[in-house]
Parts: sequence; C-alpha cells; structure tokens
Amino acid sequence: MSKEEKLLKGLCDGAEVDYKLAKGLKAKFFPLLKEAHKKHGSTFDRVVLEQKEGTKTRLENSERLLKILRGKLDRNKFTTEELSAISLHIEFLVLVEGFFATQINFLIFTLIANGHDFYATRKGKYTNTFDEIEEENLAYKMKFLKEHNFVDLAKNERRIRKLRNSVAHVFYKIEPNGDLVLGKETITAKDYAEYYDYLRNVAFAIKFIQDIYYLTHFLSLSPAEKERIQHVKLEEVLCSCGYVNLLPDDRNFLEQFRCTKCGKTLR
Repeated sequence: MSKEEKLLKGLCDGAEVDYKLAKGLKAKFFPLLKEAHKKHGSTFDRVVLEQKEGTKTRLENSERLLKILRGKLDRNKFTTEELSAISLHIEFLVLVEGFFATQINFLIFTLIANGHDFYATRKGKYTNTFDEIEEENLAYKMKFLKEHNFVDLAKNERRIRKLRNSVAHVFYKIEPNGDLVLGKETITAKDYAEYYDYLRNVAFAIKFIQDIYYLTHFLSLSPAEKERIQHVKLEEVLCSCGYVNLLPDDRNFLEQFRCTKCGKTLR
C-alpha cells in the first residue's frame, strides 16, 4: 500500500467512511486534479484552496447543528415522527446541500479544467464557473458525471433527489414507525439511513482526495517554491456576486484575477 493509500485509509477509518468507495473514486479523481494543475497552474491551486476553506466552514457549521441535535436535545422527549422531521432538516438537507452538492460541483469544475465541456442549460452556453454549475439541478449534474466515468456516484440518485426535493419543499408524510411517504412512494427508515450514509461517504471521500492532493502537491515542490508559498499572505476579496475569493495580498494588478464563482474580473 502506497503512502497515499495509507493516508486515505487512515482518514477514512478515522471518520468512518467507506475506504473501498474512496479508493475507487481516488483512482479516477486524483489524476484529474494533477492534470488540472498542469494545465492551469496556480489558478487551479487557488480554487483548491478556496474549496478547502469553504468545506472547513461548512463542516464546522454542520458539526454545530449536530451537537445541538445529538448533545443538547433529549431524544426521549420526542416521538419517532418528530425525530425523523428534525433529522430530515438538520442532518439530511444540510448534508445534501451544504456538503455533498458542493463536492460534486468541485468534481465537475475539475472535469471542466481537464477540457470536458459542461453545458449550462439555463445560460445556454458552455461554462467554467461555479456560479453556473451550481445553478444546474442535481439530476443534470449526475447525468454529466455518469457520462464522464463516475457512474458509481449515481447510486439511488432518483430516490435521493426526490427525497431532497420533498424535504426542501416540506412536502412529505412521516409514518409512526419513521418511514417517509413521498406521494405514492415510501422510503423506509432503513432506506433513509442507507442514503444518508452513502451521501456522507461520497462527500467525505471527495474531500479526503482533495486533501491528499493538496498535501502531495505541496511536498512535490522545490524548497524555493515551498518557501515562496509559505510566505504568501492571502486576503479575502469579495466579488460583487457575493463570493469570497482568496488572493495573494502582494498580487500584481497588471495580472487579471477572476472570481472563482462567477468569472468576473476582480479589482
């Protein structure tokens, strides 16, 4: 087992993430990260850094919600239906929208950086910005990933998407035993647990692969390059679209920097 594989297994074991799934994803995703850096250099590295910082913030916020749910609420005071409702909105929806979807968006962004065309249906054009990737619905994005060798990410995609939409629009019924009824379809408590674990495994696996890429990329740099990077101070630059970009504070304004999210030139 290589150092990278040992590191990945250690991260998966520590977070109780499916190592087999993560290993399969790494075989496909890691080469894309390396190639994107070869093609775009520091421009792509900046996006990786922003993704890492954004994911850290999302995980911290999610952890806070889970601590409230699991640590400060007395489960004995709630019925099964009430616990299911709380879980749907504080655990499931936060996982799908705040973590899983953002990792999927970054994976698509990396595929675009490798030369794969992603057609933004709402804009009617091919795109390379997070803004337009985010605007597309999950079904369209999963179809794109299936067409680009990530078929394993589409497990139970239709039912998960239907559950996500039902929760987002607060349109579902909960049976006394915790089963969910979405129109004529029933998602059992066992199904729900399986979908939750799957989404969590995929999201964390993609995050861990990004982390390993970041570490190995940094270790591969020359001493002079490491010294330069270690002394670069980053500052947050707010784009008019609302996205916070990370840029070096000593940047040359003759060089154009663009917003990672919407592609606008930053001043």
